[in-house]
Amino acid sequence: MTDRELLGPELNQAGTHAVIVHAASLYRRHFRLFASLVVLPTFAGTFLLALSRIAIFQIRNSLPSDLASQLRAIRTTYIVLEIGAINVAGFLGLWLCWAFAFASVTVAINTILREVEADAEDCFSQVREHPGRFLVTSGYLFFKMLFLSYVVGIVGFLWWTTITDHFELQPHAYVVSSVIVLIIAALTLPFLLALPVATLENRGLVASLKRSFALTEGKSLVMLGLFFETEISAYLFSWILNWLVYRGFTGQGIPIFYGGVFYFQLIVSAFFQPIVMIGFAWIYAMGVQSLQRSEDANDAGLQGSHAI
Repeated sequence: MTDRELLGPELNQAGTHAVIVHAASLYRRHFRLFASLVVLPTFAGTFLLALSRIAIFQIRNSLPSDLASQLRAIRTTYIVLEIGAINVAGFLGLWLCWAFAFASVTVAINTILREVEADAEDCFSQVREHPGRFLVTSGYLFFKMLFLSYVVGIVGFLWWTTITDHFELQPHAYVVSSVIVLIIAALTLPFLLALPVATLENRGLVASLKRSFALTEGKSLVMLGLFFETEISAYLFSWILNWLVYRGFTGQGIPIFYGGVFYFQLIVSAFFQPIVMIGFAWIYAMGVQSLQRSEDANDAGLQGSHAI
């Protein structure tokens, strides 16, 4: 089966699992290409996030040791704003690196579907041709997710407290956070393709968002399934790896908050992310072809009506 056949139009009728299998096969065939496109940006984003965590850790260490003095210091507006700004900056750096990698993977998929050999540097260069479009669109999507995370997080916290108070249940924190992430993903994924639309088609923010919504029509569940399956796989693999390092080899517990599973997941996801990015890029490529066929059919119909 050729690369073009792996991601052909017949996948439109397939489910999420089939898309993942075909995307994984393409990833295996072009491992060096997709690893070059994704691993370095992911490591760079993880490094930026780690720097922000270290800066926040240093600020917290500079606070007084007794609890009452810490509470008074935390109430200081400057400290709260500084910690919040550093936290947002770290996740923004992580997101920009991910968005850059995704746009580059989309370029690679379009090149492969044309049966032309793709080069990592050429893919990066095409994304860099419109830096303004890229930054505006990716920035908008980031702050949209940030806003949704606060809103959905508050609702999720209220839901969690209601369940624990009335039903005497204790849902695992990871289960609650996973539900919150899935809700945010469901509200964001239909507009995710605005990234390649803005950078590759040189469209403005509003036009990119509208076109992304049209390109993902009928594909929201597939995109959500791609996101969910790859994230769960990355988490489980990183948890096992983290357990081997911290408990299997050293006999220590798993430091979940600082380092631990979270950073292992970010690093491991660098090798899982190409699969979900290939899947999203395939949805973009197939959507563009479908919209183009519709536009051509409409143009042909208009020409026929004028001829009559």
